Amino acid sequence: MKLVSDIMHKNIVGISSAASLGSALKLMRSANVSSLPVLNGRRLAGVLTKDVAEQNDSKDAIKSVRLKKVYLLESDSINKAAKVMEENVLSRIPVVKDGLSMQCTGMITATEIARRIKKKIL
Repeated sequence: MKLVSDIMHKNIVGISSAASLGSALKLMRSANVSSLPVLNGRRLAGVLTKDVAEQNDSKDAIKSVRLKKVYLLESDSINKAAKVMEENVLSRIPVVKDGLSMQCTGMITATEIARRIKKKIL
């Protein structure tokens, strides 16, 4: 059984909750991503999506608008990740080392899951 850690993006681009939305948007553009894990050190503090960042003042701090209710995965199967994404209409989920430390170790995306399915089917 394949785990999310087998296909997750490990070199994630994150941002501090104290940073501005303007700096987050610049980082998203340069990294070609549509969301960022909001971090305090390596600890996950939330997620910021491009849509949310664009709907607010670029001078605002990320901590004022980040999504605080975040679905997380640990050492879960890819099937569980796909189920959580489908049931909650998500395109990506942060992966943490363990639920207590909230140390963000990667990000699993629907695109990566689809690539795995494609390889098996085609």
